[in-house]
Amino acid sequence: MKLQNVTKYVAGALVASLVLTGTAVTPALADAVAQEATTSDDQPSTTGDNQPDQPTTGDNQPDQPTTGDNQPDQPTTGDNQPSQPDQPSQPDQPSQPDQPSQPSENPGNNSSISTPTSPSDDTTKTPDDTKTEVKEDGTKVETKVEKTADGFEKSTVVETKTDGTVKETVKTTGKNKYGKETVSTVVTNKDAAGKVTGITEKTVINVTKNATATITISKNSAGKATTKATLVRNANSNAKFSVSAATLKQIKEAAGKNVVVVVTSKNVKTGKKAAIEVNTKNVVSGKKLYVSVYNKKTGKYVVDKTKVAVVNKNGTIRIPSLKTGKYKLVTKK
Repeated sequence: MKLQNVTKYVAGALVASLVLTGTAVTPALADAVAQEATTSDDQPSTTGDNQPDQPTTGDNQPDQPTTGDNQPDQPTTGDNQPSQPDQPSQPDQPSQPDQPSQPSENPGNNSSISTPTSPSDDTTKTPDDTKTEVKEDGTKVETKVEKTADGFEKSTVVETKTDGTVKETVKTTGKNKYGKETVSTVVTNKDAAGKVTGITEKTVINVTKNATATITISKNSAGKATTKATLVRNANSNAKFSVSAATLKQIKEAAGKNVVVVVTSKNVKTGKKAAIEVNTKNVVSGKKLYVSVYNKKTGKYVVDKTKVAVVNKNGTIRIPSLKTGKYKLVTKK
């Protein structure tokens, strides 16, 4: 508290004391008290605008400020009332930058967010191109159709019987690398424990307009394979004919090795057939092969020295005219 305020306080206290004690305050005594309280030239006014420490409105109440507008310690709710410093208008809680808006639990079709609770939905659902039916005997049949990367159409049929055994048939249709229409069918059988009990692979190639090659590979549960190959040609007669090197090559590739091909020439007019066995390993450019005729009475093959098959330089074999019956091409007479 400044000296001038102390002076005023003392003067006021003196007057109050005189009044309480019953002493008369004469004009002379009042002037003396007022003279002591007046402000000298070197003592600034206590009510001036420069008094920052005591902003009270009463001259004699420096320690008990009122609720005037200039009261800094007890601010009112007036227009000059600043925001409460201890509880600001939540400047520290902006529009939650750390918690971005949560996507809907059920996003629409355009949402790229996978539902975390079912990440394997695409693998557990039945594909749209798979059909399932149950036969009268309880056998469950699942059929799926698709297209392979090499352009083949592929169908898979899985038949599960009530005893747990399974038969799976996979069929592919398309053109092979030689441009020939090819149908491949693989049948796999499994027991109730899932063990493979047998596999049969059948490949059918339309080698020409009138000739079809069929290659069948059968494997047992031990993996032992048996291969058979046939080539059936339809003709108006059993006159001599040729088997091209390209046809034999496709048959060999489908079989996976050299194979004995039973070439059957069928007379479409009479229905009679002549079948001759040709081992692909013996078909060598420029080589001669001899026709051996099957004798029904003896059950043996006998070489017919008058009939010879010739392999030209391109690997195509020319077979002589044959009557109805069974034949073989051999390397020796």
